[in-house]
Amino acid sequence: MSYESRFTASPGYALGRLQRALDAVANSDDPQVRARARQKTAVWEAVIAGIASGQLEIGSRTPVADTPAWVTLEVAHGGFATGRYLAEAPLRDDELDRVRSLPATAPGTTDRERLNLWYLGDEGQATLLRALRTEQYRVDMPEESALLVVAWLLDRGHVEEALDLVAERPLMHRLRFTPHLAATATPSGAVVRLETVATVKAAIRGTRIPPEIARMRETLLVWHPLYDRLVALWCDTVDGDLPSLANTAEKADDQVVGGWPCRVWPADWAERRRALLADVETARIDGHAAAGRHPKATSPASFVP
Repeated sequence: MSYESRFTASPGYALGRLQRALDAVANSDDPQVRARARQKTAVWEAVIAGIASGQLEIGSRTPVADTPAWVTLEVAHGGFATGRYLAEAPLRDDELDRVRSLPATAPGTTDRERLNLWYLGDEGQATLLRALRTEQYRVDMPEESALLVVAWLLDRGHVEEALDLVAERPLMHRLRFTPHLAATATPSGAVVRLETVATVKAAIRGTRIPPEIARMRETLLVWHPLYDRLVALWCDTVDGDLPSLANTAEKADDQVVGGWPCRVWPADWAERRRALLADVETARIDGHAAAGRHPKATSPASFVP
């Protein structure tokens, strides 16, 4: 069994996300919320249909059948591919104008392929080189840089490498392999923009951490370390090997092997217990307990005698 085939996602998750989207469409009075929910509904319907038909193999490095690994896919929440290629987009107005200007005998089975093939010709390559030198282009998808790379390689005499890129011309009839050409150069990422101190201070003070992120940080930074200390306390009272579930053929799967806690008591155990309880109480006083499950009976303090 291959590594990839052992790990697949349950379609139940996709069904649950679809139901949430449908509920939002049915129950929300906000037109914008309903519009977003309809988009999510379409995405999850595509995921479920792809899984049911066998077109999608969720969990695989190449989840869409007959699709190279380098194709950028639309991915829904949780890492579910929908089967849609992000670089497969309708022709923009400027692209339509270019296609209309091509002769009727221009090669290609689709307008997208005819346009891509035009950019492989002399005039198209000159257009791409001019955009490269003036930086008057924008790349939103990795695929949109493909023919720019071809132009760059040919301009520098790397003919064989350029031919290797376009030898098979995969998905040339579907995907956009050219960038957005712009009238002005795209600013470099290294450009520095100045703002007044007051503007920067106002922006920083206006920043708010989403409640979900705050709870996650609190759990990772406050409560998980306390749980780790609790586990360490009990581990130090085990006589022999730490207990675990048996996983051998000779023993039942639910049989515990190893030592048991509360058999030995280190000299500093009571002091460490008091320190843990004090830190748990401090966390509660600081307001951390209000953000999650920790005020309940399953908190660290509840397991320390």
